[in-house]
Formats: sequence, structure tokens, C-alpha cells
Amino acid sequence: MYINTASLIYGLGMANYSDAMKAALKKGKSATDGLESVREKVLSETITIDDSVLKILKEELSKISSSPRIPESTKSKMVDLWATYIEFKSYFDNPRGNVDSYSEKLNELSDKHTRLSESLKLLLDVRY
Repeated sequence: MYINTASLIYGLGMANYSDAMKAALKKGKSATDGLESVREKVLSETITIDDSVLKILKEELSKISSSPRIPESTKSKMVDLWATYIEFKSYFDNPRGNVDSYSEKLNELSDKHTRLSESLKLLLDVRY
């Protein structure tokens, strides 16, 4: 499922940002210095999810949400996974808060993503 992969990509980008900010603070620099030191590298190494991939993600979600064979609870989990992806992307595109709150947000989103992803794998019998 594209939405799972897209979320993981942005989560890895956030992890790189978080690590760089922590490393900068240990060296007596600012978190912003750490972020800026890796931003270009992370952006160039991170697969940018462009409009065509977003279109695929939206189509994927639309198919699942309109299928009469898929229970409402499964549809709800899919919508929650979409919302988690959007939040990952938002924090990747616009890092905010302090180092600790950013790391906490990364952990929160990663945990939520894992729970939803694993649930959906079972419910939809998807292997990815």
C-alpha cells in the first residue's frame, strides 16, 4: 500500500532531522543549525511524494472507503492511517517545536502508524 510506504518515508526523514538536531545540541550548537546541516541531504535522499503519488494514495483510499465489502471499522482505520500520513508529511515539511517535542511527535506518529498498519494488514490480508 502506497500510504504505508509514504508514511514510512516521511518518518525516516523526521528521524534524520531529530538526530541532527540532537547532535548539534551536544556540540553546543542550536537545533536549527543541526536541522539546516542535514536538510538538503535529507530532502535529496528522501523520495518526494509528488502530485502523482498523492493521486494514487487518494485513489487507494477512495476505493477502500467506497467498497461495500470492507467493514466500516476497517475504513475508519484507513482514514486514520491517511491522517497519520498527513501529519508525518506536515512535520517533515515544516519541523516545529523544540528538539524534545519533535522527537516525541516522531515517536507518537511512528507508534500510531505501526498500530494502524499492522491492524490493516490483518484486516485486509495485505502483505507489504
